[in-house]
Amino acid sequence: MKNIVLYNNNLATNSKNIVEIDLSKSKNDKDIFNTFKVAFMFPDWFGENWDAFHDCMTNLCFSVEDVLVVKVYGFEKVFKLSKGYANFILDDLIDLAKGEALQDCGNSVNAIIYLYEVSEACVEIVKEKGGNYIIQ
Repeated sequence: MKNIVLYNNNLATNSKNIVEIDLSKSKNDKDIFNTFKVAFMFPDWFGENWDAFHDCMTNLCFSVEDVLVVKVYGFEKVFKLSKGYANFILDDLIDLAKGEALQDCGNSVNAIIYLYEVSEACVEIVKEKGGNYIIQ
């Protein structure tokens, strides 16, 4: 198992903005949506589908000072559950790491994403999708 760090231009982790996501107990997409909804404070209008998920992940409902650090545990559970779900999540996490998401105040988000204990197959998908990453 490997760890992946996704980032844009800054690896500084001195941040008060830390979001932790534990997907290890996810059994379906509803569990995944609920976990992200709580962690990222999705709005009430979140429709629990992948399009709404994308909208909420690329337009955050909170402001971020400096760097947003996102720590994702149990991603391998989602990868085994559904490669489709895993791809949706990875696309949005990579976009977030690339600075393509906006925060509540309208500024882009500078984020660092940590994916802990993922398989080599997941690492290969991240490599294919591109962006800046470190494999540990």
